[in-house]
Amino acid sequence: FLEYCSGDNTTIVASSSGAASFLWSTGQTALSVTYTDTQNTISAIAVSDKGCKSVESSNILSTKMYARPSSPSITPNGSTEFCPDKSVTLTSGTSPKSYVWYLNKVILKDSIQQKITVNKAGIYGLQTTSPGPFNGSCYSVDTAKITLKVLDAPLTPSIFARSSTTFCDGGQVILEALAANVNVVKYSWRDESTKQDYATTANITITKSGRYSL
Repeated sequence: FLEYCSGDNTTIVASSSGAASFLWSTGQTALSVTYTDTQNTISAIAVSDKGCKSVESSNILSTKMYARPSSPSITPNGSTEFCPDKSVTLTSGTSPKSYVWYLNKVILKDSIQQKITVNKAGIYGLQTTSPGPFNGSCYSVDTAKITLKVLDAPLTPSIFARSSTTFCDGGQVILEALAANVNVVKYSWRDESTKQDYATTANITITKSGRYSL
């Protein structure tokens, strides 16, 4: 009994004493054939070097073809470039029996769902599967791919006070952000006394007591 996935090339070999070739039920004449047909059986008649054919054909080999699932696609739920503290969810655009996800051609363990949430850079691949030969699986012919990039996070900044942080009522102090990176475009100041975001500029002017972080 022969089981195979659609598109597979399966070589079938016949043998018979004194046979120079074989006439297969597929119409091919050779010692072996590459079987890709969808018919349910295949058999062969032995042919001598003089062209004589065997009285009986070979045993009939039953075959069963399993259809491969459709090729998948991958859709991210956001940008494919994200910060180290973020993640992205990848979703397959097809709904077969199960899925096989890859990261840089290595199968991701326990990732057989339609969607996965990831936070690592690399090339993610996806194949879909459906029931296949001998209780196995047939894989989609194509592998969908998507490249994710994790952006560099800025280094921890420091705070510089341009004057004393102790001042009289009505006074003020300017706090300046000293960034370790040259590519910083925005800051996030926080008033720890109120647990509220305070500003996004490089410098802030403080006129009241409190605790501020950056």
